[in-house]
Amino acid sequence: MRLAKFAAENALFESARTRFRAAYALAATAKDEAKQTEVMTVAADYVEKFFRASVAKRDFTNAKKMLSILVVRLAETRTEAQRAELVKLLDDAQEKAREERKAAEDARAEKNRDDERVRLLKPIEAKIKEGNQDNSDGLVAKNGGTARQQYDAAIQCYIEAYKALTGLQKSKADDKILQERISTIIPDLYSDGIETCMNAASLTHDEDQLQRRARVRQQSAQGGSQE
Repeated sequence: MRLAKFAAENALFESARTRFRAAYALAATAKDEAKQTEVMTVAADYVEKFFRASVAKRDFTNAKKMLSILVVRLAETRTEAQRAELVKLLDDAQEKAREERKAAEDARAEKNRDDERVRLLKPIEAKIKEGNQDNSDGLVAKNGGTARQQYDAAIQCYIEAYKALTGLQKSKADDKILQERISTIIPDLYSDGIETCMNAASLTHDEDQLQRRARVRQQSAQGGSQE
């Protein structure tokens, strides 16, 4: 049995199994029941060792093979409670592996959904950014005409972005994460739009004042010439 133990210690399962069988056969021929029991017990201990190692590595195919040997061929070496514990160990490990596999699959699916959210929001965010740039350009424009064009362009960008967002609110109503992201974008979009409208209104107010001053000067000039 020494060679059988050596093979088992070095994880040479097939060689160990052959040698344990040979050792058991010799003991049976000699009608040495004590030796037979010893061979079975030692073999069972190694099989359980292989079984637990396979479970730990999640090599469930080999684990099932080892378990079958333990609970069928070497059943006498383990109590019913011990056999049940080994079965549960394998069942629990397989269930955990299934749960982790499902979690990984769900994570990949969620990443794909998140990539889709990014794809949907990216052009909208780009349009808002374009509007913000137009608004900024309007603030530093050298003349009122150019400023008005920039403000109008900014407002148009905001309108397009808002329409796209409300469209997603309807078409992707079941995507709660996307809806939450949209709900954080719209308030800022409102704020940007109001700011641009106020800038445009201020520009109109300044133009009206300039026009009124020009008319006053013109009227004053005409009055002076009549005198």
